[in-house]
Amino acid sequence: MSYDKPTDDELRLLAALIGVCDQFMPGEWPYVSHDFVSAGEWAVEILSNYGVIEKDDAGGSWATRALALDGAFRDGADLAAARLQYERLPFGERVIEKGVAESRKPDLQIAPVSLWFSALVKNRVSGRNGFPRDLLNVTARLLLCDATSKVAGELLTASDLRDFADELDGLRKRSTKLASLRGNQNSIVLKIEADADSNLQGSASLHNPMFKHTTSTTFDVSYENVWDWIKGIRKALEAVGATD
Repeated sequence: MSYDKPTDDELRLLAALIGVCDQFMPGEWPYVSHDFVSAGEWAVEILSNYGVIEKDDAGGSWATRALALDGAFRDGADLAAARLQYERLPFGERVIEKGVAESRKPDLQIAPVSLWFSALVKNRVSGRNGFPRDLLNVTARLLLCDATSKVAGELLTASDLRDFADELDGLRKRSTKLASLRGNQNSIVLKIEADADSNLQGSASLHNPMFKHTTSTTFDVSYENVWDWIKGIRKALEAVGATD
């Protein structure tokens, strides 16, 4: 038995235990309290051994490994995808909100927009009434000079990001004038445009449908930025197992 490389059965049991503790033990996310009940204390102890919770005397704080297992199994990802998520995250890394780690850097940074990817759906039924097989669970933040906007959920697909990278490459080679990324329900909208003199300008907006609120900004872009973003997209997709 290895806490860093659990067996398939251990992963399934961990995912079940995380779900039970999150549902039935008290505490407001991202904290869980065992109320000094022996079964709860024992559950927290086991979870802390696997680095999915950072324990203290009264319970503990969920770690990003917990999010990886909970999200992967809940969203229908296969066991291999869940393992990839679990093993790539640091042991006991705390979270401050569902989907974003306190110390984890963004998986992808595009000017003022930070993106974190916490799960990849691989086996939902695709089609007109289904979901894409490469749907990503995304947390996005837009940093402004005096405020921060955030939106989270199943906002993008891996295909969306690949198409955006291809369009960025067209901009870099000066064969196209526009590269755009548009998330579900316009949750994320990123545009990089070239003017008549081939100067680049970017715009970004996040839309929160729950509060019917949209935050937007513009920013300057250099061609060096474009190449960095292409590499960043490829690296982020590889990290979540979204290979072609």
